[in-house]
Amino acid sequence: MNDLTKKLMCISMRNGINLWLEEERILSLKGFLKNNGKGFVEIGNEMINTADVVGIFEANTLEEVTRRKNGDWKCSFGNWHERGQKCGCKPVEKRYWDKKDQDIDNAYKEIIDEKGNKSMILKSL
Repeated sequence: MNDLTKKLMCISMRNGINLWLEEERILSLKGFLKNNGKGFVEIGNEMINTADVVGIFEANTLEEVTRRKNGDWKCSFGNWHERGQKCGCKPVEKRYWDKKDQDIDNAYKEIIDEKGNKSMILKSL
C-alpha cells in the first residue's frame, strides 16, 4: 500500500494526547487490549500505559467530535453547518432536478417581438 493512502488511526489518551499512527502499527495494541491486557505496550518509540488509553479512533470519528465541540452541527442530509446557521440543504434528487431546470433555463433566451409578445428560443451553442 502506498504511504499516502495508509489509514491513520488515533490512540486517544486520558491526558488529552492523541497519537496518530498507521492502522498496521496499532494492531498489536488492539490485540493486547482485546485480551484485557494491562500494563505498558511499546508502539514504535513510545511506551503506552494501557490504563490511560481512552480509545482507538478513526480520523472521521475525531473530526466529528472536534466539529461538535466547536459548535458545528450535522443536518439530516449529512452536511456540516456552523453554529446558528440554518440548513438549506436539499435531498440529492431535488438538487439533481434543480440543476436540470437551471440548465434548461440557461439554454433558452426570452425574446419579445414588436407587439410585446414573449417567446423562448434556443440559444446558439
